[in-house]
Amino acid sequence: MKIVDVKEQYLVAKEIEGVSEATARQYEMTLGVLSRWLTEEGITEIDSIDPAALRAFLAARGVKAVTRGVYTKIFRSWFNWCIDEGILDSNPMKNIPQPKTPDFYPYVLTDEELLRLIRSCRRQPRNHAMIILMLDTGIRVSELCAVEMKDLDLEGKTLNIRSGKGGKGRMVYLSDASVRALRLYLKQRPGEDDNALFLSWKSHKRMERCAVGRMVSRLGGRAGIPKDRRVSPHTLRHCFATRYVRNGGDPYSLQKLLGHSTPKMASLYVNLVGRDIQEIHERCSPLNGLV
Repeated sequence: MKIVDVKEQYLVAKEIEGVSEATARQYEMTLGVLSRWLTEEGITEIDSIDPAALRAFLAARGVKAVTRGVYTKIFRSWFNWCIDEGILDSNPMKNIPQPKTPDFYPYVLTDEELLRLIRSCRRQPRNHAMIILMLDTGIRVSELCAVEMKDLDLEGKTLNIRSGKGGKGRMVYLSDASVRALRLYLKQRPGEDDNALFLSWKSHKRMERCAVGRMVSRLGGRAGIPKDRRVSPHTLRHCFATRYVRNGGDPYSLQKLLGHSTPKMASLYVNLVGRDIQEIHERCSPLNGLV
């Protein structure tokens, strides 16, 4: 079978499985890059792909270890699917190990930078509400844009995330600051026909991820945060996670609030603020006052 045909079948299968739009785009882009490179090398049949060709591709890309790890994971998944479908007898990625990736240390804003960021949009109720909500809950920008009016319960101080990563829903909880910011925004929310919580002032349609990203970046500049220090919605997610742990939150509840399927990332945030954990231990040790 032709590689391009098998690739398209796999993408359809993943769509039927219900993978997120972002994940589907990642699969399509990554497999597209591989299939084009293989075609240029004269390899067009799926059963002609061997480990040597895959190693050559990974070496030729000249990408960082993290990206190489993403490629390896997607290729392995694709070939395993081919085996399940009876298209291949074995996985050509079998003896190609997952590359070691460096420890990830997310960039977070300082307390002073966060205060300046919040103050930079106090007179913009919608933008202020979005910034406060992302900092208070750690939700992803895609989840923020997908929130419907019916998902918000200001009295119960909860927000129902229906379209989390991997199609998994969860409940997140709102502080009084978020409730106040959202109430102020709702008084001025444009449009009445769209069910989305956050709407564009111009089109009265649902806010898009790229627009939120531009807004956060613009506010970062207005707040005087240096341009070489990236300010994005995901930066705010990192800020939420690190401060949650620093303030005494446990890794298990952090995992649930962030919508992660494994504790790996939550554990990373704990390690990131290890110095603060040591200080907490010194204050809270069961031996204090006993010996």
